[in-house]
Amino acid sequence: MLTSRCLFILSIYKVYRIESITYAFYGTYVCTKRILKKSSYKLDGNEPDLLVFVVQQKRVCKIIELKDGDSFDTKKAWGEQEHLERFNLHIGAKIPFVSDYYVCCFNQTNKEEIVKGFKNAFEIEHVMTGKELCEILGISYDEIIEERKKDAKANMEYFYQQLMSIPAIKEMMEDEKNNNGDNQ
Repeated sequence: MLTSRCLFILSIYKVYRIESITYAFYGTYVCTKRILKKSSYKLDGNEPDLLVFVVQQKRVCKIIELKDGDSFDTKKAWGEQEHLERFNLHIGAKIPFVSDYYVCCFNQTNKEEIVKGFKNAFEIEHVMTGKELCEILGISYDEIIEERKKDAKANMEYFYQQLMSIPAIKEMMEDEKNNNGDNQ
């Protein structure tokens, strides 16, 4: 949903073709984890969710790990930070872009809360909100949120239908309904 609204880099090797940039190529380009894993830039299964190449007067590569929530156990939080830092060093030496890494908690609007949720494993300059990511990508944060709300309702309905297709669950729910009906 998020990346479907962006300009894609279908092959990470196209990054090198950007070296002789003219104004016609200015823009923001996204490389997903799936594409990155197929390239020689992969790093032992520690690839981030997104590489965002911002091509303007300066060339910047934002290495982004995308999260829905913002609360993690200490070990996982520090592991995320180490993976991103390691990948930043790995790819930064191979591409003609200034690179930096970020953890983006899409649903959290407060960067200080993201830092707290990651047990201070990330400095505030390495955290990003969903709104900030959408601004970089040139897409509407509000539209994404509305679309996700619609998807959440459809997903819940599907989940409920799947649960009710299991005879034991259906029987348990009917028993619960009958028992509650007797108590009223």
